Amino acid sequence: MTFSSLWRTRFVTPLASLLFSLAFTKYYFLFTHEHYEPASSEKMAAFEADKVFQKRILPILLAKTISGSTGLSLDHALKSLCVLTCVALLHGFQSLLRETGSPEAKPALAYLLFVPVGWNYIALNSIYHSYDLPSLAFFCWGAVFFLRRRYLWFYLLYAIASVNRESTCFITIALFALLLRTPTETLTAFRLGEVWKHNRLLFFHCVGQIALWLLMKLSLEYVFRDNPGTYYEKSISMIDFIKKALANQASWPYLEPDTFLGNPRCFFTLFLGIWLLVPFLWSF
Repeated sequence: MTFSSLWRTRFVTPLASLLFSLAFTKYYFLFTHEHYEPASSEKMAAFEADKVFQKRILPILLAKTISGSTGLSLDHALKSLCVLTCVALLHGFQSLLRETGSPEAKPALAYLLFVPVGWNYIALNSIYHSYDLPSLAFFCWGAVFFLRRRYLWFYLLYAIASVNRESTCFITIALFALLLRTPTETLTAFRLGEVWKHNRLLFFHCVGQIALWLLMKLSLEYVFRDNPGTYYEKSISMIDFIKKALANQASWPYLEPDTFLGNPRCFFTLFLGIWLLVPFLWSF
């Protein structure tokens, strides 16, 4: 490693990541509503928020710990955690790029991630939730640890991430889709035995992750079983949502079809619509 590359790796990149994370955190809090009543930080800290939000308890516990040990306000503690989360997400995404076939990927590419992330959690959502950005960082690092076969770290992170938000199940789904090996024979020669032979370890890991996910989820359900907010626990038909979106009708939580952000059709711009490219770029 040359002196210039060492300097960039050890000093320039971490400093740039920190400065970027500070800037993003500033505007993230500036353009989002921090006091959404069913899930305000104050209610979360008092364990009185609506159940669907209160179960995502990791960031508020960390913020309370930081606040109690340093004298920072809860608000400043949450903002500090947001800065650290952005740094973790930047480096996690860089590592994920390298692990999935782009070893020479430039560190600056990771900054582009915050374009769809900003669209998703500032423009579309506009409500601050302390667990949103950490869930993305956990996803990146979970995938990285698994791809590197650092299973002890992976399962430790998976358990902790499940206390942040139940969306850890998407780590399992992504790894399964990424690593599943199918026989190269023609369709007529396709055998389930061959699939099992080539993917046995992956299947065992996925079953283990599902069991761990259920354990964490059911434990949190039990702990916060008496919290209010059963309204948010009710399932909403995605088919009905799509029908109303196509018909330009209001559908919760998009209740003002005359405006872009109040129209259910804007839901399809999640992450700037990049998800639409996945089927066409799957080989990459």
